[in-house]
Amino acid sequence: MILERIRLISILDTLKIAVGNKVMGVSYYVKFMVDAEGGSVFLASTDFQTFLIVDYGDVAMNVLSDVPPEFLIKFKELYDLVKASTTQDVAISRKNPDKDDHIRVTTNGDFDFPTYTKPEQFPSADFDHKVAGSWESDVLKGIWDKVIVAASKDVTKRSYQGVNFDGNWAASDVRRFAIVKSESSYDGDPMLIPPQLGDVIARCKGDVTIGINGGGNMLIISSPENGIMGGMRLFDVPFVSYEKLFQDRSDVIKIILPKSDFLGTLRRLSCFSEQIYRIGTFTINRTDDGAEIRCTLNQEAGQADETIEAIDFEFQDGVMTGKIAEFQYQIDNLADGIGATKSDEDVSLCFQQDGKLWIDEDDFHYLLSRINA
Repeated sequence: MILERIRLISILDTLKIAVGNKVMGVSYYVKFMVDAEGGSVFLASTDFQTFLIVDYGDVAMNVLSDVPPEFLIKFKELYDLVKASTTQDVAISRKNPDKDDHIRVTTNGDFDFPTYTKPEQFPSADFDHKVAGSWESDVLKGIWDKVIVAASKDVTKRSYQGVNFDGNWAASDVRRFAIVKSESSYDGDPMLIPPQLGDVIARCKGDVTIGINGGGNMLIISSPENGIMGGMRLFDVPFVSYEKLFQDRSDVIKIILPKSDFLGTLRRLSCFSEQIYRIGTFTINRTDDGAEIRCTLNQEAGQADETIEAIDFEFQDGVMTGKIAEFQYQIDNLADGIGATKSDEDVSLCFQQDGKLWIDEDDFHYLLSRINA
């Protein structure tokens, strides 16, 4: 069996998303499924949370009878070997024509891989599913990148660790909430999706579909253009109810800031603090010449002197208030929300009376809670 080395590297780059589980040794192997009669080659990997299968593609001119119909070899060793090789093709065959215990991989030399002795232990997943939605891959990646910024990285908080899909895409880590609203007709149960789905989305091309399997416990993603089919176990916990956030929304101050200037301010303020959670005080002032937002880094005793920057801005039409407002926010979380917007020019900030801050752009909404002084 002769495979193009660059194509094989691309497939292994995808499969490495789902390799390795400290409990199950078989998860460190890649599975080859070869149909000599049908002329197809599929490769698979799993870490028991995510299941991936990739169709190699055209093998019409290939001899496939020199390998077993199914075999497993160590993923890392194969991946490292193929990447370090310089040949155009990779030849894969039985080491001994009448035995399946070793696979020979030939690139710049001959390299023998022992096969996994119990290939039946490699788990399978139910990929039969009902399609819940379809997106062009770049669109779906853009949606995911906006929402995932609000997901918690605390593995003990599963309700806040994933991304929820109920027709809309949403995530929250309690302090903040992000959502991309859509006009999807999806009417099934909400799916709380592990964050690793983003790695799979990044490998997809062309039209991408997602759905839920018959058992209702696994999200299925399909990217036919590059032969990717993935299954990912859903978190079996409910996502936070978020409808009331929109029902109770009442903006009292709306301002427009130059995006790059404001992001630059936040990054410069962060340079003067070694705290994990950098807090800033943001004061909105009406000046004789217009208005400004004054950004002050909150410092602990013994740290650098007070660090302040001020940025001029204009109020949005129709919301002119004489009130001076002052709120505290986590600086990195604020920067994440601003950075998730697409515009290169301006960013819109909307403040509620209770200090909740909304960043809005088209169907994207980012909510950040204030830090109590």
